[in-house]
Amino acid sequence: YGIQVLVVKEMIPEKVSLIPRADYKIKDSDILVVIGKDKDLKKIQKY
Repeated sequence: YGIQVLVVKEMIPEKVSLIPRADYKIKDSDILVVIGKDKDLKKIQKY
């Protein structure tokens, strides 16, 4: 998608992961800090 996930804040269990591994499975309750171009960020907002 042309973006980089810098930080994942997990709510369950409460934990912060800096630059998560490629095989990390994102949960609905996770909060992501990402960087990328505006057009690429808009694409992933659908998910």
